[in-house]
Amino acid sequence: SHTSEIVVGDDVNINLGCVLVAVERIAIGRNTSIAEYVSIRDQSHKFQPGVGVRGLGFDVAPVEIGENVWIGRGAFIGQGTVIGANSIVGANSVVHG
Repeated sequence: SHTSEIVVGDDVNINLGCVLVAVERIAIGRNTSIAEYVSIRDQSHKFQPGVGVRGLGFDVAPVEIGENVWIGRGAFIGQGTVIGANSIVGANSVVHG
């Protein structure tokens, strides 16, 4: 069987309208602040030109977010992303891999 997990450290703030989708794993380090409307996903649709995305499945890789991180409003964090400790991700940023 397959287990999905979202691991959240102590003193983490996750604001209004955030979406976390874990097929495998999302880990968020302690003392991290996540602003509103942030999307964190450890998967993305596979795509094939001329076919699109329907029925092709997903690419999956865990997401790791270090401690003391600030993720700004509306950011997208995609599969396979590693964000080091003490980092800032600007509002509306796309971080992938």
